[in-house]
Amino acid sequence: MARYNRRGQRITEDHERSMWRYDEHAWSTAVELAQLLEEEARDAGVSLASLRRAFESYASEKLYAYERENYAEIAGFIQKTPSQWGGALRRIFKGAEPAQKLWFIVIAIIACVRARELISLRDDFRMALAPGRGYRVTTAEMYAFGQQTTDIFCSGFSWPSDVFQSAGIFGLYDGEDESNEESE
Repeated sequence: MARYNRRGQRITEDHERSMWRYDEHAWSTAVELAQLLEEEARDAGVSLASLRRAFESYASEKLYAYERENYAEIAGFIQKTPSQWGGALRRIFKGAEPAQKLWFIVIAIIACVRARELISLRDDFRMALAPGRGYRVTTAEMYAFGQQTTDIFCSGFSWPSDVFQSAGIFGLYDGEDESNEESE
């Protein structure tokens, strides 16, 4: 049932509000992580092109297993501020190979992109995710919501090129280097 303030204006309930600012935050976190990945790769002497090739050749099943095994650490990491990321990475990967840290950051970027997609999906289905509508309509919409959620998580792992492009990071393809940034 709708509520109104003293001036007769309808009050928008929390579940009816758009989460566009959360969407923007998820995207900006992904972009900042891409910048961190570029720095960490450079420090490890790894080109982004070779990292991307390795990522794209890796079996999705292994990436799913890695993500499933480490989702709590990934979630904990992406909720930290950028100034806390360095310390968190040192704690998580103390004594580990640099490649493990790079893979972790790539999966964290993908996690932010997925979170953004979920936020958008939540906005599309915000009325279905709260009580108050008909049972049949809600059941059908929850089914559609579930299908689209599955699509987000089961579509495989693809390199988040759009995040790197948004960050202004080049060198993701063979023969491409930082000088391309100036020509674009």
